[in-house]
Amino acid sequence: MFAIGRSVDNPHGSTILKRWSAAGHRIGSHTYSHPALFWENLANEFEADVLHNEDVLRDYAGFRKWFRFPSLNEGQTRELRDRFRSFLVQHATATAPLQSMRRTGITINV
Repeated sequence: MFAIGRSVDNPHGSTILKRWSAAGHRIGSHTYSHPALFWENLANEFEADVLHNEDVLRDYAGFRKWFRFPSLNEGQTRELRDRFRSFLVQHATATAPLQSMRRTGITINV
């Protein structure tokens, strides 16, 4: 599961995430506010959003330093993509591959 921080940074969302974590599910980051990484001038804000989400999620037993890009978009330019990939490496965070179940068409974030 890849959690969006603003969705779980409240009593209701936290309760759900605690149940998932207690059941042995892994929890990765999907940013705090789910912004898209489109423009170079917003890259610092995007990075801060990622770090904020990590702060929200780090106390859950299932938390892993895995990241999934919002809308699977790594940035509009090669430079932006490479900059953020470098940011993830600096923060010891891995990008998570996407897995799908072809028969049902359901996308599973693991």
